[in-house]
Amino acid sequence: MTGAGRAIRLQSRTLRRLLRSRAAIASIIFLALLIAVAALSPVLMPHDPARQDLLDRFQGPSWQHWLGSDSLGRDNLSRLIQGTRVTLWAAFEAIGLSIALGIPVGLLAGYVGGVLDSVLSRIADVFLALPPLILALAIVGISGPGLTNAMIAVGIVLAPRFFRVARAAAGSVRNETYIEATRATGCSTTRILFRHVLPNSSGPLLVQVTFALGLVVIAEASLSFLGLGAAPPTASWGGMVQDAFENIYSSSFQLIAPSVMITLTILAFSTLGDALRDALGRQSRVGD
Repeated sequence: MTGAGRAIRLQSRTLRRLLRSRAAIASIIFLALLIAVAALSPVLMPHDPARQDLLDRFQGPSWQHWLGSDSLGRDNLSRLIQGTRVTLWAAFEAIGLSIALGIPVGLLAGYVGGVLDSVLSRIADVFLALPPLILALAIVGISGPGLTNAMIAVGIVLAPRFFRVARAAAGSVRNETYIEATRATGCSTTRILFRHVLPNSSGPLLVQVTFALGLVVIAEASLSFLGLGAAPPTASWGGMVQDAFENIYSSSFQLIAPSVMITLTILAFSTLGDALRDALGRQSRVGD
């Protein structure tokens, strides 16, 4: 059986096991709702999230402002909805860059081995040894504040994690019979890596993606809290927490909604990652 065929059968079994987990289903539903809210945010926002009304500062929940208003009289619900779109877009930006940087290089290092593997692994180890948030702050300090620059920094920081997973997957299958067969037929290294090696490592990589998405949400909220993420007046969950924290003695209510959303989103990604890891780990059980 080819690498692609084995990967399809493995993915089918993993999906069946994943859907047996109530926690995984709840996480998937929650994340799907987040994506729907982000996609439909222009329609769902009841007010302009940047519109200020100083006469309505620090309002509690009401029919006009369901989640109250902030220090500038802006509608918290509208800003929370806009922040959902900003957070998810930032997460996908960072993860996309991490995948583009880490996976191809990791596959090449694990498949080729030797000196190339040693050099690339040492470089990845250097990045992994540095505190992630400190390294991201250093990159943002060089490139300047802004959401895109912040996510580029986070993507660079997370790339070694994908490198290690891809390298391990490529190293474990490079001497398999079907890889030897495809090499004997004259397939190029690129075709072998992306047609046969990558499909068989898609499970561990997908688990890494879910965990990394939770880390990106934390990083984006932290950088926005420090003023290095989304630039005002664009709303982000971290920026909303920062504004609420500065005015906590005037109104503590506005701190609740963005904090809850950050917590639930991180929990959903982590729970989904745990469920995926369990589903993949059960493949070796007797009778599967």
